[in-house]
Amino acid sequence: MDDKTTVMDVPPKTTNSVKYNGNKGPKFGARHVQIGLVALGNGVLFSTKYAFSIVIVAMTDTSSSPNDRIPTYDWDNKNVIISSILWSGMVFQTVAGHFGTRYGPKWFIFSSSLLNGISFLLIPSAAQYFGSYGVLACRMIQGACMGTYRPIHISVMGLWAPPEERSRMSCIDTLGVSLSLVVSSTVAGMVSQSALGWPWAVYLFGIVNCVWCLAYFFFGQQSPSSHPKISAEEKKYLQVTLKQSDNDEKSVTPWLKIFTSTSVWAILVGLVGTNFILTMVLSENPIYLDKIMKFDLDMSGLVMGGSILIGSLSGVFIAFLSDYVVKNEVLRIVNSRRLFHLLGQVGCSVTVILATYIPVEKSLLMIVIICVECIFIIVSSVGGCDLSAFDLSPNFAGVIFGVAGTLAEGTGLFAPLLVHWIARDEENIVSWRIVYCITGAISVSSAVFYCIFASDKRKNW
Repeated sequence: MDDKTTVMDVPPKTTNSVKYNGNKGPKFGARHVQIGLVALGNGVLFSTKYAFSIVIVAMTDTSSSPNDRIPTYDWDNKNVIISSILWSGMVFQTVAGHFGTRYGPKWFIFSSSLLNGISFLLIPSAAQYFGSYGVLACRMIQGACMGTYRPIHISVMGLWAPPEERSRMSCIDTLGVSLSLVVSSTVAGMVSQSALGWPWAVYLFGIVNCVWCLAYFFFGQQSPSSHPKISAEEKKYLQVTLKQSDNDEKSVTPWLKIFTSTSVWAILVGLVGTNFILTMVLSENPIYLDKIMKFDLDMSGLVMGGSILIGSLSGVFIAFLSDYVVKNEVLRIVNSRRLFHLLGQVGCSVTVILATYIPVEKSLLMIVIICVECIFIIVSSVGGCDLSAFDLSPNFAGVIFGVAGTLAEGTGLFAPLLVHWIARDEENIVSWRIVYCITGAISVSSAVFYCIFASDKRKNW
């Protein structure tokens, strides 16, 4: 290890960056494995969440499968079922972020993911024996699991992502989600329309979820200090830049300081808008494409999957651009976050509204619009306010995201309900336009709030 490590700590009043000129260990090290694992796990959980948006269309469409033995249901509460995953999720996030930070992330991540897979596998049986309320119950269990997983996997980022690699690490996480959504959107549609029908779409993603749990059981780690095979150089790099120690002491969560910090509230409000428009796009676009644009399930799945893939690939470039801007001091960290977040949220809002003016016969143009939507979502995800919690406090980023997740999920559950209340006639384009205009207004106003009050000053907690 290079003993001539140079660390330059700039006082928190000016910046939170830590420049490290020593040996950082292998180019592909333990930090990449751990973040890659939880990113994949996050993607697996999201695949069960958003595959259901395709599956529920097949569950309520008698012509979805050529196999007439596949059960279908006449339910008028589809959007309520879709939103139910958010109800329980928002309750668990704040508590999960606290416990994940205090006791380490591994076993919380493992148990929540395993329970999510089991509850997803039970959906066909729940539908058969208990109807829509049985499915709703399974989705609420999934919501509790995802509400636990999300802030704790952010704690992993706080433990393993150095400041100068933060956007790239965030991109790995975003790619894990995005690529799983590509697969879930495409595969769920194809399987649902095959002779296997929608139940096997559920079984497939539930089994993948359980397989990931097995992998994480063996390879997941609590922290750099307890990792048995991490190199000494990489361990020192992480501990110096993230101000960690070898004793893994249990930090006391500074709740009062978190809730009274204006810069934390900027993150909370910013993520509320991000989550609302993301939920609307990913949950309701398949229904919009079905009812308004007259896409079949195969086409809808391919469009959603393809657009997410394009957004993911663009995210690689955006992540390197964001890190370049910060590392080379083109912009201050906070101004970089503001720029990427505002650009992403305004761009996505405009395209969401614009989509409602595309006529049915212009299906190719509609596909382009949805691809652009996903690119703008990625812009704000890998370079915007999602990173600000790490800038303020890497140690308590999971707690901040837990609080933010509670507020964001609490607001986001109204996205499907907004469609349920306003677009009662799902084939009425005017109703959908109103829904998407409200969505855009929420997204942009929250982004403006974030830009006004955001900060990059490292907190002393």
